[in-house]
Amino acid sequence: MIFVVIVNTKYAVENSYSAQDFQYDLNYATYSSALIGDKNDPFLISSFIDSSSIGLNLLVTKDRKVLIKNPPAFFPMPDSFYTNISDFSVHPYGSFSDFFTVTDTLGYTSASLSKNIREMSWGQWVGEDGRAHGADLFETSDGARYYIVNSTPFREEGYFDFLSRGFLVGLLAIVMFIGLIYNYVRLRLRPIQLMKKRLLALEKGDLESKIKIMGTDELAELSISFNRLISEIKDLINQKHRLLLDVSHELKSPLARMVFLVEMISPENKQTKELKEEIGFLNDMISNLLLTDKLDVPYSQLQLEKISQLDFFNKVVGFFNQDQQQKIHIKTTLPESSVLNIDLTKMIICVKNIVQNAFKYADSEKGINILISLSEKTYKIQIQDFGPGIKDEDKKHVFESFYRASISKKVSGFGLGLAISKKIIEGHKGKITLKENEGFSGCVFILELPVFLGDKDDKQKKYQ
Repeated sequence: MIFVVIVNTKYAVENSYSAQDFQYDLNYATYSSALIGDKNDPFLISSFIDSSSIGLNLLVTKDRKVLIKNPPAFFPMPDSFYTNISDFSVHPYGSFSDFFTVTDTLGYTSASLSKNIREMSWGQWVGEDGRAHGADLFETSDGARYYIVNSTPFREEGYFDFLSRGFLVGLLAIVMFIGLIYNYVRLRLRPIQLMKKRLLALEKGDLESKIKIMGTDELAELSISFNRLISEIKDLINQKHRLLLDVSHELKSPLARMVFLVEMISPENKQTKELKEEIGFLNDMISNLLLTDKLDVPYSQLQLEKISQLDFFNKVVGFFNQDQQQKIHIKTTLPESSVLNIDLTKMIICVKNIVQNAFKYADSEKGINILISLSEKTYKIQIQDFGPGIKDEDKKHVFESFYRASISKKVSGFGLGLAISKKIIEGHKGKITLKENEGFSGCVFILELPVFLGDKDDKQKKYQ
């Protein structure tokens, strides 16, 4: 591309100046030919050149003889070298153009040579050192040939010399052009960049900020529509939350009254325990439905806080009765003072759901093992039971909402516990997997969290 620009520039410059140069050359040659044709005296012309002091040299030949060498030092070759005009490959003078070519180019179709001038041309004179000089030839009607040669040789400049001179100019022009285009396109696409940043913020739960409106074009209109869409999403989510809260309140209020009434029934009544269990089941179902709905919203944010590993698992174990607590065995390879950076409430629910399922569907004398370790900057929690395990056809569905494995249908439940745990782990940028309990019956749920881990007072140790 640079090559093309330089060549085109050279062509334009040459074309813009060629007509003007031709006119100057024609004017000079016309004056010179008029002087030579009128006087036709070599010695007079030589005196004139000497008096001009403009660095010109004169060679005059006639009838195969050299009449004047002015100065002789500029024409050091034998006279025969200059008078042999039959061999153009040897003679130092070479013509570029003649009188009639130039006048035709300039549009002077009726122009004619000066008096007593038979030929007039422009060309170059190759000196003894091989360098070329500008030269003019005037041939009179009596056969005298006047060679007027410039003392200063042409500056040697080939085609690629021109390219080397024009390279930086061409390169600079292209760089400036590309820079202008880049800045223009960047400015025009700025609203799209703002939209991209806004989408990333939306993904992280930001429903408040707006896209800055730039200009009045189609992209500005799109930005306005985008802001309006986010506001409508926020309103719909809030309306949905309010609806669910109202519905849950209407459902839980009767349940609370039922609990109060059941407490008033005589303890001797055999149905009291069953009623309490059913009321608790309904209350848990409503709570879990509300929680899974909140976790389904992609704009919900975690309320992260730092808590020691020991305090966290003590809170989880505290949700179970004394007999169940005796069956929970926690083993860790990390210091008890190690710190987790988590949403405490959600993570308690996550681990509690898995442990609760283990007691409901896989309770055994061996209890439940909770193994804690650090692997490749990932905090890993393995919850291991020794129950009957999960069938292969059920494994790929256990984390789906409302899915219940065939073995679990004999126990009351509604299939939301593991689905909620999975959403909580993914909200922490972690993952949850299920595998067989190698060497034993039962299952192992593996929770992996890329979270803060270190001494409780150490704010610098992070594993991201």
